[in-house]
Amino acid sequence: MIFNAQNFHLTARIMLGMGIIGVLWVVLDYFLLRPLEEATIARWGLVQR
Repeated sequence: MIFNAQNFHLTARIMLGMGIIGVLWVVLDYFLLRPLEEATIARWGLVQR
């Protein structure tokens, strides 16, 4: 989407694609990576001080 928009100079579509990537990253981080990190810390007994 971003690369096709770049070819046709569609700035709004490029910005929309960047925003979608950002939102997907936040969702991935919140629902997958944070619980995985917490489970790893609990499993291996790691303590962050």
